Amino acid sequence: MTLRVVDITQWYAPRSGGIRTYLHAKAQYARARRLRHALIVPGGAPAVTRVERSPVAVVPALPTAQETGYRLIPHPRPILRWLERLDPGVVVVHDATAFPRSICRWARSRGVPVVLLVHSELQAGAAGAPAALRLPAQHVLRSIQQRGLDGPDAVIATAPSVARRLNAASGVHVLVSPLGVDTDVFRPRPADPVLRRTLAEPNQTLLLHVGRISSDKHPELLIEMLAALHDDGVVLAIAGAGSAARPLEGLARDLGVLDAVRFLGHVDDRATIATLCATADAFVHANPGETFGLAPLEALACGTRVVVPADAGVTETPAGALMTRVAPGDPAALAAGVRSALLEPPPRPDLDQLGWAAAFDREWALYGLLAGRAADATVAA
Repeated sequence: MTLRVVDITQWYAPRSGGIRTYLHAKAQYARARRLRHALIVPGGAPAVTRVERSPVAVVPALPTAQETGYRLIPHPRPILRWLERLDPGVVVVHDATAFPRSICRWARSRGVPVVLLVHSELQAGAAGAPAALRLPAQHVLRSIQQRGLDGPDAVIATAPSVARRLNAASGVHVLVSPLGVDTDVFRPRPADPVLRRTLAEPNQTLLLHVGRISSDKHPELLIEMLAALHDDGVVLAIAGAGSAARPLEGLARDLGVLDAVRFLGHVDDRATIATLCATADAFVHANPGETFGLAPLEALACGTRVVVPADAGVTETPAGALMTRVAPGDPAALAAGVRSALLEPPPRPDLDQLGWAAAFDREWALYGLLAGRAADATVAA
């Protein structure tokens, strides 16, 4: 019987982003290859559901103030009880707040290897905190992240720059495995003329942004960019929801560009997002210091021009060469990048290079190696 891989995260909710996308793609990969896989995630009430063929153990968790519906599991005990029931061959922890040290102690006593997959650096979450609390919050979150690195049998980052920073801070060797996209959904397709007419006039340029609207993502850069492009006849569609949506609308009003913004709210359907990407003239991702940036990669897979900060992790993948990279945190640079991108023909991505299969092939090879080492150690003991 093949080993079972169990993924654990705190950052999973109906409207959550990259980690949820990763886990659902992983479940699809596991089903297609008949691999044993399960998830442990937070929720409102205990339950067992399924994604593809993968069982999903839902652990009761406390609600947060975020509009995305995130909940936090307050104690590791229910996670450990589920691990006992699921009997994993490898455990994959997706964030340092999911009790990696407790999970490592449980796993070490049973000869089960643990992998920590770092999707983002925790201290970045303090960017939206009040100024007086920002530095203390960054310190606390950085400490939690570094403590989480001490114990797993392997640590994976999604971009080389993140791996270098984690290594410099902790001395831990960090592997790199870039994320992918669902190329059955995100692939070049014709623009939707009805959708286009709904969002922009025939003589207007349609820009698109997809992502959670929260202060740590710096969405104000999008509106400031739009103000710089206002005389160019540009419209910006924003697909996303979050606590910063209302302040963002106020900023657009103050800068005189509210009539050029289309707030679409949260869009859950992946095919609809792909159609939006294919219909837009360019996709703009503004968040400086983005650990990876899955949405720009999805837009690129649709053959859409992409403008992205030069320090985003996605620019370190081969696909980054097809994106227009600009100085981070600078709305004028974003505006100049949009003008430059629009002068170029739409990109023609290599979909084989962008798909999830390559990422999960790498990861399952690592799981097998770690499980084999654990088995050898048990025999030797």
